[in-house]
Amino acid sequence: MKTKTQLVCEQCNKKFYPISGSLKQRFCSKKCGYAGRETGGKKGKHYPHLQRAEVRKCLVCGKEFRAVKDFGKRKQKYCSHKCYEVIWKQRIEPNMVRTGATNEKNHSWKGDKVGYHGLHHWIYRNLGAPQKCEICGATKKQKYEWANKDHKYKRNLKDWLRLCTTCHRNYDYKHNLKRNY
Repeated sequence: MKTKTQLVCEQCNKKFYPISGSLKQRFCSKKCGYAGRETGGKKGKHYPHLQRAEVRKCLVCGKEFRAVKDFGKRKQKYCSHKCYEVIWKQRIEPNMVRTGATNEKNHSWKGDKVGYHGLHHWIYRNLGAPQKCEICGATKKQKYEWANKDHKYKRNLKDWLRLCTTCHRNYDYKHNLKRNY
């Protein structure tokens, strides 16, 4: 039902009756609505892609882009993350100091005071992933684990066994090391 109130389209200035009596309608048709949103429409914090932004040239590819992500002293210099990575690999990465210090030479080395997961990670790096159980000899099980023989968890590579999950639980149970699995 058409209302008696006529509205003026914000895009083409044509007079129209709003659909279903809604006085909030701003455009006479979908075509004018699309055109109106492209030229201005809503702008604000909930629509950052529509906010006014400075148009700049990318320092890498030279493409023009809208610098929407500027804030404070930080200014957007690149049109995409891909262009940023190009500069990072050329200028920043070669200047990074990599000492290559591993094991005892690393400043974070904890020796035998390492935690449970850190020690197991060290074992995996030095001995690799276990592929066979040393107790039952299985090679087709889904999961194999490293088990510590004396349960003191020291950095001794000879103090570790390759076990399947079942044999590992049984081994720990026999040696009174009950863990919640």
